Amino acid sequence: MKQHRIERQPLPHEQLAAVENPIVMGRIGQAYGIKGWVKIQSFSDPTENIANYQPWYLAHPNGYQAINILQFKAHGKGYVAQIEGCDDRTQAQQYTNLDIVVDKQQLPKLADDDYYLFELEGMDVLNLDDVKLGTVSQILPTGANDVLVIEGEKQHLVPMVDDLYLKNVDKKQQRITVDWDPEF
Repeated sequence: MKQHRIERQPLPHEQLAAVENPIVMGRIGQAYGIKGWVKIQSFSDPTENIANYQPWYLAHPNGYQAINILQFKAHGKGYVAQIEGCDDRTQAQQYTNLDIVVDKQQLPKLADDDYYLFELEGMDVLNLDDVKLGTVSQILPTGANDVLVIEGEKQHLVPMVDDLYLKNVDKKQQRITVDWDPEF
């Protein structure tokens, strides 16, 4: 017997919003309790910063739904939140597994030598001998340290350890310098 999941669509009174530069900052987990709270998985660093980016936008197939968070608090190793207009467990379950998106413009500006991880995607990666290894396709969180996934003639997985492997990130030139053997 196959299980089918019905994706939650915005209710008629919920307007879809335009998000010019969407950045996924987290995901809504399962319902928590009976009063409409939901568990939150945060991808921000530090994780509690996800609460600072209001409004949140929930990713739907046809666009983004803006939501307001009434309450946000730590719970165990994660977080729970109460969404405005979500008053019971049944309503909360409709939000399960939706990505929490913010517009890039909501993020604080960083110093020139600082960067957000998403900014590294698409950058060229060269080693200390100026050999191009490829382009960053994604960043894998591993717990100990993130890993650059570099696609080129072959795939390279380079741990993001400052000063050991990761030597320089030049946002203006859109290039990263690493201490990495192209044969490895």
